[in-house]
Amino acid sequence: MKKLFLLNLLIVGFFGDGQISLVNPYTKQSNNYLSISKDYDGNSLLDSNVDNAVIYKKNDSYYAVDSYVNGEALNVRIFGAIPNDGKDDTMALKKALKYSSIVIPAGVYEISDKLIISKSISILGLGPVDINLKDKVNKGMILIKNAFNVRIENINFWGNRSGQVFSNTNPLDLSENRSIIRVERSEKITIKDCVFEESEGDGISLDNDFSFEAQKSNVNSDIIIDGNQFISNGRNGVSVIHAKNVVIKNSKFYNHIAQNSMLGCGIDIEPNPGLSSNENYYIENVNIENNYLENNNEGIQIFRILGTVGSGGAIKNVNILNNNFKNNLHNDLIVWSLSDTSVNIVGNNFDSLEKTINPYYSAIAVVNCDTALNVENNTITAARPFVFTNVKSASIVGNRCFFTNYGILIKNDNFYQSAINSELNKFEKNIFSLLSSSETEIVFVKMITDNLSTSIKKNFFIENIFNSNSVSFNQFAFIFSNVPNGIINSNYFLRNVLNMPTVNSNYVHVNTDSAQKIVDGEIKLN
Repeated sequence: MKKLFLLNLLIVGFFGDGQISLVNPYTKQSNNYLSISKDYDGNSLLDSNVDNAVIYKKNDSYYAVDSYVNGEALNVRIFGAIPNDGKDDTMALKKALKYSSIVIPAGVYEISDKLIISKSISILGLGPVDINLKDKVNKGMILIKNAFNVRIENINFWGNRSGQVFSNTNPLDLSENRSIIRVERSEKITIKDCVFEESEGDGISLDNDFSFEAQKSNVNSDIIIDGNQFISNGRNGVSVIHAKNVVIKNSKFYNHIAQNSMLGCGIDIEPNPGLSSNENYYIENVNIENNYLENNNEGIQIFRILGTVGSGGAIKNVNILNNNFKNNLHNDLIVWSLSDTSVNIVGNNFDSLEKTINPYYSAIAVVNCDTALNVENNTITAARPFVFTNVKSASIVGNRCFFTNYGILIKNDNFYQSAINSELNKFEKNIFSLLSSSETEIVFVKMITDNLSTSIKKNFFIENIFNSNSVSFNQFAFIFSNVPNGIINSNYFLRNVLNMPTVNSNYVHVNTDSAQKIVDGEIKLN
């Protein structure tokens, strides 16, 4: 509508009839320039509008290149950004970003400073477009700040991580300010079909301007990240820190590996705790759909930091739908320290049997949560499909799980210093199938607590099917409970089916500590 309006302005005479040919000082080529008196917004032109690329002043009259007058996107060559010439394109691209629509021809461009976007703009790469960060810049590449309606499409960004000077003294936390694209206090941002590779920080960071206290009133909103690739960035592929109404879809995340599991995520949903008690980092309505995540420390992490100076931030409503996880090094998906929110994990595929087994890692790990967690209709192939530590009120329904170690591990752990009881979780109508395994301990359902102040109780296992083609293991149990320092009691097993080829004296149906009581509804042995 805006372009049509502008063309109407041209017809009624807001643009003059004069035309001249001028030589562009950057391209050394002649272009047709038309006489104009007002800009696209209907404002009278001033000398400050003159850039001698798009707009000239000659004999007290203003002239603009015909593509600008016709409402077309401007080619960055007009500003002196020439692909593949080995020259620094920073200043040319900064000039181009003052306009509302630009195109970048195929080729390689180099920048030596951060590009700042603070207005509505469309940036489109034409063919393979590579924008590379030069050595020792030690900054991010693009900052979108206080902007509305920005679209960036079809560009490959290379952060040149190895060529930067690391200034952060914490080796576990490379700078949050060195993302390829950082978004602050902005709305309606679309980033599509781009590649983000080897940033010193994140591929994309949705964060806050540190000079302002984070509040709901300045949260980033309406963000679409669609069809992108994120490869080997120093922190995470995408960090959602202060944002609402976010969609991350149809994207691929590879090789985000840091020195601990709290970094190196394909996608990290984690509000900052804040620098004061007045700050309120906020995340709401995040949809993660149809992505592929492989060989990251964590595939997806949803994490709220507690016990710090600020409020710990808030996370409201996260949906993880129809994604594919492949051999992420720690957990494929970890959810921890959440309350008063909903997280839906539905229709995903987890294929993680090849990674090394570690006591803390699994396909889906949930830690310190008392929230509406729904895990439904997923397919999981992993040594341990589920590890739940200090978790309350989760619903695990209709999943198909293939495993080699533990089907379900529920535990309380002093390490997390949590007061949450592992209780009121529901496992219903799931199928657990034991694969061939060399593990010394095989358990369909294991419960263990080492926390004197908490208990594991009132968990419900209803109409699940447990399959095994063999019982030739050193130690095999359907239910195994261990209570060296805590209480495990009144967990309900109702109308479950256990399919076994044979039952012999080496097979253990239920192995429990004498201090606990398991209410066994119906366990049918086939």
